[in-house]
Formats: sequence, structure tokens, C-alpha cells
Amino acid sequence: MKRQTKIILLIIVLLISSFLFLLIKNKITTPLDYTIILSDKEETIDVYYVNWACDCAQWIETKYSKSNPEYVTNEKDCIYLESENLQLQEIEDKFIENSFLKRLRLTGNFYKNKGLSRTYYSQFEKPEPARVFRYSKIEIVK
Repeated sequence: MKRQTKIILLIIVLLISSFLFLLIKNKITTPLDYTIILSDKEETIDVYYVNWACDCAQWIETKYSKSNPEYVTNEKDCIYLESENLQLQEIEDKFIENSFLKRLRLTGNFYKNKGLSRTYYSQFEKPEPARVFRYSKIEIVK
């Protein structure tokens, strides 16, 4: 009886391991991809939308282009945004539709580690981790 129990447990472990391997291999986003620890430092940042043709971080702080007029957008500087509530998320979504020559001023905190935003929707594959800014206040700046 003990031998049968061990075999059954081994089969269960192998099935679970195989399933997890397939999730990672197929680049499916899992809860392990989200970052969880917020920084204690509240910040106000200005960002603009970058319409990359990929599933990736699509916001960049304006500080990069202000300090260097010849700055070329680098994907490593891009961040994800995460709203504190759904009402704020709706403002962000409407902004993306009409983002030409505008920027957002956000107040909130960066997460301490790179990851994915819980509000980011990936259409094709699991995106690369990046810094995530969780905002509690949003303002459209022209």
C-alpha cells in the first residue's frame, strides 16, 4: 500500500511539474510574473505613451527626453503602469486613444522589483519584465 501511495504522489508531482513547465515554455503570464513589494517613496512622474508593436512596457518618463533633446526611446527605459482602482484605469485607457502630444502626470509608487503590471493586457505572449509604477492620482497634461 505504501508503494502505491508513493507512485501516485510521484505521478501527481510529475503532472504538476509538466503543467508548470508548459506554462512557462508557452510564455503564459502567471501570478509569479507580478511584482508585489511597493517602495515606500511616493513620487510624481510625467510619462508619455510609446506605441510599440509588441507586448511590452509602453510608457516612458519624460525626464529622459527633457534632459537630452536627441534621446531615442529605449525599451529598457519603459515602464508599466498599474492603477490603484478601476476609475483611474478608465482615464488611462481613454488617454491612450488620444495620446498625441500629451502626457500623464501620475502620483504613486514604483514597485521595488521588475515584473508585470496586474492591469496590463498581453495580446500575444508574455512580455518582458520592467519597472512598474502603481499610481493613485492621474492628470492629463498637454
